[in-house]
Amino acid sequence: MERRVQDCSTSQLCNLCLQIWICFLFGHPTMAASTHPSALPLNTAQKIIMRDLASFMFTIPAPLPDGWDQRVSNPCLWSGVGCSASESAFFSVVINLNLSNCGISSSRILDYICPLDTLQSLDLSGNSIPHLPAEFVTSNCSMTSSLVALNLSSNRLIDQLSYFSGFRQLEVLDLSFNSLSGSVETKLSSLLRLRSLNLSSNKLDGDIPTDMARSLEELVLSENRFPGSIPRNLFQYGNLTYLDISQNNLMGAIPDEFLKLPKLQTLLLSDNCLSGVIPSSLSNVMTLLRFAANQNNLSGSIPNGLTKYLSNLDLSFNRLSGDIPSDLFLPPGLETIELTSNMLQGPIPTGFSQRLFCLMLTGNLLNGSIPESIGEASSLVYRELDNNQLTGTIPWQLSKCKKLSLLNLALNGLEGPIPDQFGNLDNLISLELQMNNLDGYIPGTFSGLSNLEILNLGCNLFSGEIPQGFSQLTKLSIMNLQGNRITGTIPTSFSSLWNLIELNLGSNELIGTIPTMPTSLSTLLNLSHNHLIGHIPANIDSLVKLEVLDLSYNNLSGPVPSSLHYLISLTMLVLSYNNLSGLIPSFRQHVAVEFTGNPNLLGVNCAPDDMMADNPDFRTAIWVALVSYICGFIVSFYGTGIRQGWFKGALVNIAPS
Repeated sequence: MERRVQDCSTSQLCNLCLQIWICFLFGHPTMAASTHPSALPLNTAQKIIMRDLASFMFTIPAPLPDGWDQRVSNPCLWSGVGCSASESAFFSVVINLNLSNCGISSSRILDYICPLDTLQSLDLSGNSIPHLPAEFVTSNCSMTSSLVALNLSSNRLIDQLSYFSGFRQLEVLDLSFNSLSGSVETKLSSLLRLRSLNLSSNKLDGDIPTDMARSLEELVLSENRFPGSIPRNLFQYGNLTYLDISQNNLMGAIPDEFLKLPKLQTLLLSDNCLSGVIPSSLSNVMTLLRFAANQNNLSGSIPNGLTKYLSNLDLSFNRLSGDIPSDLFLPPGLETIELTSNMLQGPIPTGFSQRLFCLMLTGNLLNGSIPESIGEASSLVYRELDNNQLTGTIPWQLSKCKKLSLLNLALNGLEGPIPDQFGNLDNLISLELQMNNLDGYIPGTFSGLSNLEILNLGCNLFSGEIPQGFSQLTKLSIMNLQGNRITGTIPTSFSSLWNLIELNLGSNELIGTIPTMPTSLSTLLNLSHNHLIGHIPANIDSLVKLEVLDLSYNNLSGPVPSSLHYLISLTMLVLSYNNLSGLIPSFRQHVAVEFTGNPNLLGVNCAPDDMMADNPDFRTAIWVALVSYICGFIVSFYGTGIRQGWFKGALVNIAPS
């Protein structure tokens, strides 16, 4: 009996060992599922394919992706290679391949990739591939039968768009930022599973394609040459959530049928030649979050309730007229609204969304005062109301907008002082109040604006002295106080403003001598039309980056420093109407100089006036300098938008998600 029990135990143990050995040899499903694909060896056929691909990659001058080392036996461990367990669970197969930005300039790369018949995602973006071989876009390429996502954006594809006939599983296709030409027609109609198509930034023309899969969710055709009107057949894509047909040659009216796209979230029609009115039916597209039709020829009024469901609205650079609807800024989900350069009139509505962070109303005919309720927009970051007909005072309630980074109220009829509370706007980067009727002192609280980079208060009625605390504004790059009634001396502490590139204090009532200036000055130093005395400081030669220097219409005396000759960036020097004496130094031919009104100056070292007038190099220098000076003046007084393109781009990154 004991013997039989022992034999039975031994038999059970042997059976258990046999089961474990079988699992080890053939792989138990549970065990296989728990094994990471990269730990499994690549099947033999695909290992050969990947090694051939690596050999080809080694012929490319550009650096290889990290980890592409043929000494590493398993290509699944190479950077940009994604693998998955095969159906047998003994081996892995390649399903993802990312070779973006690898410097690939030959279409032959596709010959090496095509045999990967399990590939689901291929990213070759950011290379220099010139064309797609016919074998690739047809069923002759094994990979096409399994591929789900294909990204060939930012290459150098120059052919006409090919017929894609072999991609039965393809859902995502990105051919943007190439030079593809011709019409789309039915070349993509066989992609029956397509959900996302991006053909932006090419040279495509002909009709907007409407013969594609009804599964389409994202359609991006921007920056091409599509002409004609927006086709009615576009509304058969009932699954569309994202439609971008901006930057084309589209004409005619915006169709009144967007309600037929019940899932649409983003509609971009910008930079076309669309005309007519904005359809009121857009107010009822409940899913629509972003609508942009800027830079067209749209006219008429803005429909009531347009922003009812929107987060972002851009209708700038059109011909819209009438009053701004009273409910336009109110919806709680509204974040940005841009109505720049239209013909809108009437007052600014009084209600504001608390999520609103960007409000741009520049270049309209708006009148009345700035509503005190603006303080309700506590998330406001970027506000432009310049170039309107606004009157009244600047409401102190704006100081409640603690996130405010840019405030532009220039070119209006605003009056009164700047609220002292503005000194609490810790995040303010740019403040532009030029060309109004503002008066009073410049607030000393401004010294607390530690992030301020641009300050433009030019052409107002400000009086008093420049606050000494301005020396604490160490990030300041542009300061324009021109055309006011500012008195006192120029603070000597200005030399510590080491980021200042433009200083314009012209046309004020400043007295005293010229102090040491920050060596960072490069664009402009204008101290003209004041009451400055003393000599031109000898250390002005430290401003080696300076392009324009204007000290005219003062009471400066003494010689013109010969060291000015060493300002190698200088293009224009204006010293007219002072009491300067001595010899005029020589200057480089490209420098336009003006010394009129200094009777004690001797032009021994200068060419006679008639010779200078006949000198083509001198005339060219005069023109270049004048154009630079005038452009600088225009930019300073009519908004610094050109210099602030970076700022608007930065706002995209800080926009609420």
